[in-house]
Amino acid sequence: MYIETTEKLLDFIEKSPTAFQAVDEMQKRLTENGFEVLSEKEYWKLVPGGKYLVTRNNSALIAFCIPEKESRVFHIMASHSDSPSFKIKENPEIKVDNSYVKLNVEKYGGMITQSWFDRPLGAAGRIVCDVDGILDSILVNISEPSFIIPSLAIHMTRGNDASKTGISVQKEMQPVAADKGLYELIRKEFGIKQSDILGTDLYLYNTQEGCIMGENASLISAPRIDDLQCVYSTMTGFIQTRCQDKPERDEYIKVYAAFDNEEVGSLSRQGASSDFLPVVLRELASVKDITGSGFNRMLSKSFMLSADNAHAMHPNYSEKADVIHRPDMNGGVVIKYHGGQKYTTDACTGAFVKQICKKADIPYQTYYNNSDVAGGSTLGNLVMSNLSVKAADIGIAQLAMHSSYETSGAYDTIYMSEFVKEFYGKETQI
Repeated sequence: MYIETTEKLLDFIEKSPTAFQAVDEMQKRLTENGFEVLSEKEYWKLVPGGKYLVTRNNSALIAFCIPEKESRVFHIMASHSDSPSFKIKENPEIKVDNSYVKLNVEKYGGMITQSWFDRPLGAAGRIVCDVDGILDSILVNISEPSFIIPSLAIHMTRGNDASKTGISVQKEMQPVAADKGLYELIRKEFGIKQSDILGTDLYLYNTQEGCIMGENASLISAPRIDDLQCVYSTMTGFIQTRCQDKPERDEYIKVYAAFDNEEVGSLSRQGASSDFLPVVLRELASVKDITGSGFNRMLSKSFMLSADNAHAMHPNYSEKADVIHRPDMNGGVVIKYHGGQKYTTDACTGAFVKQICKKADIPYQTYYNNSDVAGGSTLGNLVMSNLSVKAADIGIAQLAMHSSYETSGAYDTIYMSEFVKEFYGKETQI
């Protein structure tokens, strides 16, 4: 069962090189399970028992299930669809000495920059074209290894260069094309000429396939584990919650969200700081003629979980972890705390998560930063800036977060999915 689940996760990751493809893949899987696609531009005719989804910018998605029973409570699960990468600038091709074509790129998100050297790279995202006077957004994926960021040979880094710190993205991280330039690859693979392209959102990505490691298939390594492992496991739990033999799980309005741009601060119309989730929740409330203070009371009874991967204790840098709270890969759902409120978990909401895990016999562990290490942030507290609802931050423990190739526990995918199924059917009493 673990191997089958892991293979499905790795397949999802491979098909999701950018947030655009990730949302497209999520939409395919949800519609296969009976979800109807809505548009923000049109009136929503929602019915009890219905299952729906809506996307924004083609890079963020919210799905929801309306129960047959009367319900005035939301159970919300949120994660993010994007990962750190290099964004390709428009008109990026630079010719060097009539020998090479390289691409002009910029950083997207905080990354372990050196992990991108000497990796086979593809390019994916979307392009916008004028088709008979109408702007058409087209997903593209150059999946064959076509670019590489070559390291400078050790023989050329001796002397003064050897003590250099930091990496210049503009000088050192410009990928070299294997043979054809970017636009020629797009023309050849998709039949679109450069002159027809009016806009691009294209990113480099590591084309190395994910792998399963160990005799017991206990570890996985792959690109974009942060946060696609949480995206996949929470989506799987959300879909599987709709069990006909467990009608008690249909007492709540179940909401599943995957936001874009978490890696760059979430300050976009498709990010966690946007009005995307509040707009959808108000639409759902209006189905039952709930507005104003009634909507606020509905939120007061609701609960949200922000699912984003967490740092496992690194065996070579154990001093970087907290002295007590040191999550392990395959140790179960990670509950994340932060005194500065980078994570939304408090005593009450953390207790609610632990209660679910204990009753369902799902392993869990807790995470705090080392008190001398600033740590990162996620989307939970950013959602809270526009939506007042009880919340906790959870995740899956991993190593090498924000590397171009990361490592995590294979068993934790199932633990998270099982937890999500329990969460969607659990009454909030805090």
